[in-house]
Amino acid sequence: IVIGSILVFLYGTISNRYDISEVKSNIPERTVILDRKNRTIGTLHGENRKRVSLREVPPIFIDALILREDNRFYDHGGVDWIGVGRAFAQVLKHKRATQGASTLTMQLAKITYNHRERNLHSKLTEVALAKRIEATYTKDEILETYINRIFWGHTFLGIAAAARGYYDKEPRDLSLAECATLAGLVRGPSIYNPVYSPEAAVKVRNATLERMFECEFITQEQLWQASREPMTVAGERE
Repeated sequence: IVIGSILVFLYGTISNRYDISEVKSNIPERTVILDRKNRTIGTLHGENRKRVSLREVPPIFIDALILREDNRFYDHGGVDWIGVGRAFAQVLKHKRATQGASTLTMQLAKITYNHRERNLHSKLTEVALAKRIEATYTKDEILETYINRIFWGHTFLGIAAAARGYYDKEPRDLSLAECATLAGLVRGPSIYNPVYSPEAAVKVRNATLERMFECEFITQEQLWQASREPMTVAGERE
């Protein structure tokens, strides 16, 4: 109890050094040049990102993402202690980390403040920051910020850039199979890249679809159709 209290005080103090407003405010986008009819004719400096609201994203994509990354997102306060316990049990069993315990909120803290080191200090800092983020923003604000920050491979930052880059679509037009592919891609943008590793992308897409069916987010017919959809990307479309 004493050690725990000291850690809570210490990392609470450390987390207070961070500007929590950066979570939502510091999300740079690429400068876009428009013509007089409001059509895009070019881009300038900046990151390959276009911010979108949750209303512009298919609900089925959000379902897929949460199932893949943090299925208790709406139930925890930034830290999934059940997941932490499960990960710790796996460490004891296998003598190494076989699964992570980071929530979407902890991932958002890591991305926002560019934490690159993977050690106990960084993880505890992310835990403290996640608690502050959850105390400051609503779940929908956290989720919206997350999907606009996350890296999806190549230079694609955020769901809008990923949808445009991989499928030449706006996020709202993504199919079920495409939503499942992008949700599965988050965990390994280089491993499950549909351009360079289509077979791996198919596997992670179908695993995501199976999970969605098991949790009754999609029907057997939707699972059957989406899992048989060809793994095509924008450059391969006719």
